[in-house]
Amino acid sequence: MLKPTRVIAGMKCAQQVAEVTRRYLLRHVAVAVPGIVFLSGGQKAEDATDYLNAMNSLGPHHWQFSFSHEQALQAPVPGA
Repeated sequence: MLKPTRVIAGMKCAQQVAEVTRRYLLRHVAVAVPGIVFLSGGQKAEDATDYLNAMNSLGPHHWQFSFSHEQALQAPVPGA
């Protein structure tokens, strides 16, 4: 597992950040890595979920994506 901090570039940039992040991961992370768990960087659960959805929408990946957020663990999951 790889556990990087994510880039936070503004409230309305989740898709752009996801695209750049995916391009970077494809260039620099081995496909043998089973999963990537992003750290929060201080985001709220809703913002973290938006980012994770943006990453997954770029579709099929070599890795499983998830997030690890202390704040997210303390709040209900959006949309649940």
